[in-house]
Amino acid sequence: MIDLFAAETAGLLSWTCYLLKTRIDAVSPMVCKRIRFEVKRRILDPYLSRSDFRWMGLVADSRVNNWNPWCNSNCLSALLLLEEDVDVRTEGVRKAMRSLDRFLSVYHEDGGCDEGPSYWNVAGGSLFDCLELLFLASDGAITLYEEPIIGEIGRYIYRAHIGGSYFVNFGDGDALLTPSSDLIYRYGKRIRDPKMIAMGAGTYKGPSDSSSWIAMFRTLSAIFNAATIGAEHQAPPLVKEVWLPQTEFMAARVQEGSEQGLFLAAKGGHNGESHNHNDVGHFMVYANGHPVLVDVGVEQYTAKTFSPQRYDIWTMHSGTHHLPEIDGIRQEAGSRFKATEVQFRSDDCTTQLTLNIADTYPQSASIRHWYREFILNRNAGASITITDQFDLTKAADTIVMNLMTPCRPEFPESGAILFPVGDGTHVRMSYPSEILGATFAKVDITDSRLRKSWGQSLYKITLSSKGPLSEGKWTLAFEQSPVLT
Repeated sequence: MIDLFAAETAGLLSWTCYLLKTRIDAVSPMVCKRIRFEVKRRILDPYLSRSDFRWMGLVADSRVNNWNPWCNSNCLSALLLLEEDVDVRTEGVRKAMRSLDRFLSVYHEDGGCDEGPSYWNVAGGSLFDCLELLFLASDGAITLYEEPIIGEIGRYIYRAHIGGSYFVNFGDGDALLTPSSDLIYRYGKRIRDPKMIAMGAGTYKGPSDSSSWIAMFRTLSAIFNAATIGAEHQAPPLVKEVWLPQTEFMAARVQEGSEQGLFLAAKGGHNGESHNHNDVGHFMVYANGHPVLVDVGVEQYTAKTFSPQRYDIWTMHSGTHHLPEIDGIRQEAGSRFKATEVQFRSDDCTTQLTLNIADTYPQSASIRHWYREFILNRNAGASITITDQFDLTKAADTIVMNLMTPCRPEFPESGAILFPVGDGTHVRMSYPSEILGATFAKVDITDSRLRKSWGQSLYKITLSSKGPLSEGKWTLAFEQSPVLT
């Protein structure tokens, strides 16, 4: 079986033999012979003889994700570095290209990674590893860098950047991310994108940023590229707004190139995405590069994470994704549970996304329509508004929406919540207190992966309807203000 880490091990051993064969042979010529034997038996022979590994995408109805370029990049390394028979090597490269074509054929044309920025590193990033191996091995004869989708896949990583180490982490991703800066820089150079080049240079701290003891090809590239990227002094692009129409991913900030001010990200899509959370219509708010309302992320993986009980996990279901629960009913999983009537509008002053999330709920929720509108307003006194307008076929006794924040909320008056963002400013959220009541609770974080992003706790703000509702409209409005004295 060729899985992720069988392939990674073969890649690492292949580079080890390629780089150090003379020194290893001086100790024992059996070591590299054994490496060749085991890599051939465990990786190259099954890679060439079998097409039924799902990640290859070479059999009907096989759904591919990051496993495809991740495995292929290491199998390619083994083929190019260890296989001495030119015909066998050529056949292996041909198969890798067929498999990578399957990955590209199902990828969104807008380049959006529905698995999130953490997985871009081994989706788009591993695709780039494959393209570089093919380009270098063919002396530039095999190149896809002019293909539009290759450029869009690369650009996703800076489009999902909030500021500093924060990224928009929809799906199974972490809010805090150290990107492979050298890889981003080299990818930007290949597609000739100044913003991607700036992203790589602007996040670069040294060769160890982009290296990994197990991803030896990246480590070598980072070492040999260190002088070039280290001489560049650029800031990350921090683009003004993003709209990816196939992924239905939106992000907007007050000012291009600056973390200062409000930042909004929101998503449509469906609930059958790779590494999916039930989160259609979810959003996050940041201010001055600091988190205000967040996507919690994902805990350490266990067997339950990829089992039928996945959405019993608190970070996975819609109840912790700033979405309504109607009499306790949440969104359901599957690609048929999707946003409809999606519209994006933009001008110099505003960025706006509107969608209907009714079809993301089962029929038992009795939703005729549930429109959600996101607006970032850049006029004087910049603001964010999230407006829900809904119509139910029967009255719901209780409608609840939970908001997740790392800021300890303050309640200065009815209809207002303050979020201290940690730099001497507050974000004020207004809500209609005549319709909704607000409470909050501390959520202790025990998972080691989540603690890396949020520390020991988060806070859950619960907005609850004050009586039965069959229709309604409310707006949550966010404004930034100086710290109160």
